[in-house]
Amino acid sequence: MIMQLDDVVELCVDFLLENVSIFTIKRLYELEHETECVRLAKRIQEYEINHFYKISREDFFLRFSAKRLKALVESDNLNVNSEEDALDAVERWFNHNVSDRRSSLPELMSCLRLTNFDVTLLMTRVKPLPGCETLAYKAMSWICEPLSRTMIYLKYIEPRKGLSGNWRTKALMAIQTECEDSNHGCIYRFNKRKDTWVQWDKITINPMSFETILVENDLYFIGGKIDHEAIKDVNRWNLNTKTWKRLPDMHKARYWSSVAELDEKIYVMGGLANLVKVSQSVEVYTKTCGWKEVCGLITPRYGARAVTLNGKIYLIGGHCEGDLKAVESYDPNTDKWTACAPLLREHYLPGVS
Repeated sequence: MIMQLDDVVELCVDFLLENVSIFTIKRLYELEHETECVRLAKRIQEYEINHFYKISREDFFLRFSAKRLKALVESDNLNVNSEEDALDAVERWFNHNVSDRRSSLPELMSCLRLTNFDVTLLMTRVKPLPGCETLAYKAMSWICEPLSRTMIYLKYIEPRKGLSGNWRTKALMAIQTECEDSNHGCIYRFNKRKDTWVQWDKITINPMSFETILVENDLYFIGGKIDHEAIKDVNRWNLNTKTWKRLPDMHKARYWSSVAELDEKIYVMGGLANLVKVSQSVEVYTKTCGWKEVCGLITPRYGARAVTLNGKIYLIGGHCEGDLKAVESYDPNTDKWTACAPLLREHYLPGVS
């Protein structure tokens, strides 16, 4: 009989949560309080985690207890577009009742992934909060002094699961590849809350006209030129730690090449070998084997763009003794390039997706 009653409770809870919305969840809070049903409380918390961005903007969110909010912001599955969304929510909750919530704030802030913020944000938004100065300094030290990380205790240093995969779906980045005044550009990130671009990090490598590609949490900087000379250099910048690592050189120097990622492999195609020589070379990189050369392009080109579809790489447009209409596809299973139907008009540096 007890098992049957449990089954009925579970069915009722499932029905309630399957039909809940931001507008009706307030009634579920009342029901949770009246029944003290553990199963219902757990399912409501799952709903809050999955819909945190919307819930944190509702008035009833401001009445959450510190314990309830802590259970949400420390969750690895918290559904936010960026860690800044979680910070916004904690600040909004705190500012609703500063005097009563001052003592709870440091513990809540320690549940955020502080090392995912840049130093400027830590200085301007985290450090001024009551009781959070030490947390801010620890996070800044962790970011700026990699060798000291083993001596710095922070509750969380890894990004949440929802933010640790494909960053392209979570934030916009812009990488400065050409600089008139210096060989060092910047990496910028779009701040959705302020509708503006902010500097994320300095590019500390020397080349210009390199290509970039994002694979998981790493941004690869491939080739480029220094003093008009093509180079083979490859560097990697980690989004979480903001640290650089030099990788094995390519076999061929090139700049203004095309890059694509397919099946956890990075392909680099064409480019300029020098001011007059257009490259036909194609290389592929894996973490275990480094670089190796594969079948060259049908049409040598630079300033083309590459996109992947159905297990193949498509190389589109570019320039070689004039802008190109030419399109070709690469099948890694056969190591072969095949000509495709040309574009209707020539395109140099086209936008593709």
